[in-house]
Amino acid sequence: MKVHELAPAPGAKKRAKRVARGTGGRGGKTAGRGTKGQRARNTVAVGFEGGQMPLKQRVPKLRGFNNPFRVEYQAVNLHTLGDLVEKLGDGVVTPDVLVANGVVRKGAFVKILARGEITTKVDVHAHAVSKSAEAAIIDAGGSITLSSFRSRKRARRVGPPSRATSSPTGDRMPRSPDRRPAALRRRWYCRPVRQSGPHRPPNFDTMTKEPQA
Repeated sequence: MKVHELAPAPGAKKRAKRVARGTGGRGGKTAGRGTKGQRARNTVAVGFEGGQMPLKQRVPKLRGFNNPFRVEYQAVNLHTLGDLVEKLGDGVVTPDVLVANGVVRKGAFVKILARGEITTKVDVHAHAVSKSAEAAIIDAGGSITLSSFRSRKRARRVGPPSRATSSPTGDRMPRSPDRRPAALRRRWYCRPVRQSGPHRPPNFDTMTKEPQA
C-alpha cells in the first residue's frame, strides 16, 4: 500500500451540502436561513443570547464548589489551654468555659491544635482534636472528651394554630356543628328537583302501556 492509496472508510466522510447556488436546486437563494433578519446575515456572535447574561458569564470562573456539609472549627492551641488553666485554677475546660473567657465565640465548634506546649493536667471537652494535641494532653496527665455536634440551624418558629388545628402540635379540631337552616345546609348536588310545572318527570311506576289497536 502506498500513500496515495490511503482513503477514509466508506461512509466516514459525508459530502457537504451545497447551498446558495441558485434557485434551481434545493437550498438555493436564502440557503435555508429564511428571509432577512440578524441570523440570516450571519452577524450573531458566538455565545450571544439576545442581550441577557450569557452562560459563559453566569458560570463562576473559580473551580470547585462550596460544600454545604462542611464543618468549621475555631482553633484553640495548647498554650492557650495552659494559660487558661493557670488563670482559672481549674483543670476542666469545656466550650462554655472558653466562651465565658472570650477564647471562642458562642456556638462555635472547638478543635484543639498542638501549637505550643502544655505541662499541666487538664481535662478538655471539645468537638475535635488533632493527634499531636491529643498525645501532648495525655502525656501531661490530662484527658480528651469529644463533645457531640450541636446543630446550628435556627429553630423553627411555632406560630399560632391555624383554623384547622387546635394547637401548634397539629391536632385537628372537630368540625363545629352547622347551625344554618336545613335549606341552606343542602349542597348543590342534593337540592330537590322542582316537581311542578311542565318539567315534572313522569312516574314510570304508575304508567300503563296502552293496547295497540
